[in-house]
Amino acid sequence: MPRCPDPAHAGSRVVRAGWYGKEPHRRQRWLCTPTNGDGKYRFTPLPTRQAHEHAAPHAFSLECSTAIELWEGQAGARTYLFAARDVGDALARVARGESYRSTARAARARGGRVKPGMRRRRATPAPGAQREKRWSRLAAGDGQNVANWIEVFTPVRANQAWPTEWPKVLIIDSRAFTRGGKNERRFNVLGAVGIEDAEPWRWAPTKKVWKVAPSAKKDTDA
Repeated sequence: MPRCPDPAHAGSRVVRAGWYGKEPHRRQRWLCTPTNGDGKYRFTPLPTRQAHEHAAPHAFSLECSTAIELWEGQAGARTYLFAARDVGDALARVARGESYRSTARAARARGGRVKPGMRRRRATPAPGAQREKRWSRLAAGDGQNVANWIEVFTPVRANQAWPTEWPKVLIIDSRAFTRGGKNERRFNVLGAVGIEDAEPWRWAPTKKVWKVAPSAKKDTDA
């Protein structure tokens, strides 16, 4: 059973208080009855957990070799449609070189969010209006979810691996990327390669990518 997140309610009585969300992605709410005289209130813990995929309570998990309650499914952020494990699997797929679209399809299948007939649809334009492509939020073939996860989570993951010391030699360069013609918006990718002294069994110095980051400019300050 989760504990009430309010430190003033330590030792309070906590019971189940219904679900929120739709099946099969329901998440448990909890009711706290404080012992200090405060009124009762509902809360959801951080992170939230989806209902377990098995209907019967006390299902058995083959991964952790223990019995789990009905509400002890996959964990995830309160406002995310996908569990943390689905996001982590998607990041690993992209790191192996898979495309955003194929990764997004795999994430939807893994998370049970593939609906029959999910496909791109075209809206009927008004007379004289430009034809517009419209996609459902989780339309098949749309890799926007994966792109968002990369933007949110990969800096945190990558920063843990950055070196803590400067190399003996640091080489910095950049490359500009454009989209379309000369007037289209463009960005730069800055890269730094560090060079250390050669290891005893190697004849050449050791080179290692120190950092790669996007930048709007490629001047000295950047």
